[in-house]
Amino acid sequence: ELKVKLSFERETKLIRKNAEIVCVYKDGHALENYYNIAPFYCCVCNNIASLFFESYRCYKCKFTCHKKCANYILFKCPCAKSIETEKHTIRYDIPHVLQKQSQLGLNWCNQCGNRISSSESAFKCTKCNQHFHESCSSFVFKSCGMEYDLRIKMADFKPPVSEVQEKDSKIEISDFLLIKVLGRGSFGKVMLAKYKPESSIIALKILKKESIVNANDLVYLELERKILKLVSLPPHPFLMKMEYCFQDSKNIYFGTEFLAGGDLFHLVSKGKFSYQQIKLYACEILLGLEYLHSKNVIYRDMKLDNVLLCEDGHAKIADFGLCKDNIGPMTITHTYCGTPDTIAPEIILEGGYTKDVDWWSYGVVIYEMFETEPPFNGATNGEMCAAILEKEVEFNSDIPSVAKDLILKLLQKDPKKRLGSGENDANEIKSHPFFENVNWEDVYNRTIKPEFIPKSNLTDNFDSYFIEEPILITPTSSIRKYDEYFKNFN
Repeated sequence: ELKVKLSFERETKLIRKNAEIVCVYKDGHALENYYNIAPFYCCVCNNIASLFFESYRCYKCKFTCHKKCANYILFKCPCAKSIETEKHTIRYDIPHVLQKQSQLGLNWCNQCGNRISSSESAFKCTKCNQHFHESCSSFVFKSCGMEYDLRIKMADFKPPVSEVQEKDSKIEISDFLLIKVLGRGSFGKVMLAKYKPESSIIALKILKKESIVNANDLVYLELERKILKLVSLPPHPFLMKMEYCFQDSKNIYFGTEFLAGGDLFHLVSKGKFSYQQIKLYACEILLGLEYLHSKNVIYRDMKLDNVLLCEDGHAKIADFGLCKDNIGPMTITHTYCGTPDTIAPEIILEGGYTKDVDWWSYGVVIYEMFETEPPFNGATNGEMCAAILEKEVEFNSDIPSVAKDLILKLLQKDPKKRLGSGENDANEIKSHPFFENVNWEDVYNRTIKPEFIPKSNLTDNFDSYFIEEPILITPTSSIRKYDEYFKNFN
């Protein structure tokens, strides 16, 4: 008789994950990403939606719409607390006249967007003929007779005001020689490129306009451009600067300095850092975050992937796509966003959070540099969130006690007790014994020579599955369908 004993161990190595916006709060609505294999309807524009259209659903009132239509919901969530909608005003107040009706034919609910089956109880408005599930009828807005065109007019959407360009901005994609793919995200890719008029090498981030508009992410893109401009004029030693910004009919292009050393995620996956390496990177990242906070900017996506090395070995924070401005030391914001591994507990709990979430993620980055694995693990996002909320940090390798203490104080689940919380911000972290004897002026001036200098070969510093990817750019056309949304992107 042959007996086989199998045991399984969960893999705990670092894995690249994209940041995402999980939940957007708008007029009391809690809008989550919504996916359904079966067709459903957008309850704003009344057009078909499906798995292939990016959509939102409010998990409170079930209202469902395309992401690109979210600006035209107009009505506050009937399930929201009054404090969440106290600033909300709407000049339309015509209630539906609902009458219970047996279902005949093919109808969709104008609240949740799903089909109403013949076995389900439903209501029909005797005025506008819209249908609603009985279970959705208590959430229905006072929107009887409102047409899509009126929604758009009442939303009063105004594209960003055009800015006066400081210099000739007639830069085109034909001015660049595309060399290699360096990375890829949900909206496009990052490429190594040569600006032919000056023979300079840059990183060119290429973003699809259609994807940005359909995902209702224009606000985040506008903020990314604004933050890149902020950190580029004048340039900060530990924040990636922007060189160019231009567009054509299909894409938005951000030309940034090329950080030739690759990101810390790639380097950590190849081997452990020395204590001095980690300490220098921690100092440089700290100064970068401190500067953003001093400008009332919250970063919200601190992770190894977003820290890149210059050719001289110094670190810079890159990718400002999830930043938010006008966030002071005690300002509370609510958008559920970030990368699952590095997200702070208070974001998961959805009770609002401050810039202190950046110090939690900073603690995760320091932990991962020492341990080469994440502090919290889960096979799914749900398991990951549960681990972040419930489990304590464990250390596997021989980490100095002073570093452990720093990490534990940064990974404090109560944000009010977290190192760096409140008005003290980075100054409190700088005073921790881990940073004893650090000359912060030398750090800022980059006079401390890094222990590790990256090799000049691309294959040593960037993931091979990116740089081996073929160079393909969607051809542009003369149809400028989305231009009104992107007036500032030059």
